Amino acid sequence: MSAGVSLRELSVSLGGQPIVRRVSFDAPAAGWFGVLGVNGSGKTTLLRSLAGRLEAQGSIRIGDEELGRDRRARGRRIGFMPDQADLPALLTGADLVDLLTLSRGGEPALSREVHEALGLGALLDLRIGAMSSGMRQRLAVHSAFIGERPVLVLDEPFNWLDPIAAHDLRGLLRRAAEQGRTVITTLHDAAAFVLNCDEGVVLNEGGVMRRYEAGALPALRSDIAAFEADLYAGMTGPRRDRP
Repeated sequence: MSAGVSLRELSVSLGGQPIVRRVSFDAPAAGWFGVLGVNGSGKTTLLRSLAGRLEAQGSIRIGDEELGRDRRARGRRIGFMPDQADLPALLTGADLVDLLTLSRGGEPALSREVHEALGLGALLDLRIGAMSSGMRQRLAVHSAFIGERPVLVLDEPFNWLDPIAAHDLRGLLRRAAEQGRTVITTLHDAAAFVLNCDEGVVLNEGGVMRRYEAGALPALRSDIAAFEADLYAGMTGPRRDRP
């Protein structure tokens, strides 16, 4: 597969502290790329810098364009899922949809597939501050799809979702990848990483501990327990960089 997103030696520091350390990977132009790691491994910072929310050092290519120094350009090409806790409490769901649609130049309404998969119909008239965490999460996930961006970046999208909503979202992300979009998600569950992603990396202490290129993850699905045991053993020792 050709690369939809390529990172080379990407580093991010916050408050003078290094959070992401020289991360390099290629995410396919039509595929689901997973970033697996424990809390504090740098996953969220990595995605926020990729989507133009944070300054970063290093190379960030989206398609054929080098955008490492252009945060705004990255933001215009990436559909980013905000933290559900950051959604404006006084707006209704419909207000948020309208605001993001206007700012991103997307269609005024969601496709039926996305609308149904996220169950948004019942949320549009509610104020975000009155919603449950699961409701806000669905709105946050939806935000990534507005504007039909070629790259979707979602940070822990399955958090707070009930089993039905999580199942429907997995199908939605898989179809987006099959239709030619680059889907990048962070995950903290090893089974979800192996079962859903086409390629991916494992982060530990801000750097890449392992890389899994095309064909590697499907081969691990026959014994996920063994994969988890080996992975977690590796995380307890010094960080390793494996092919």
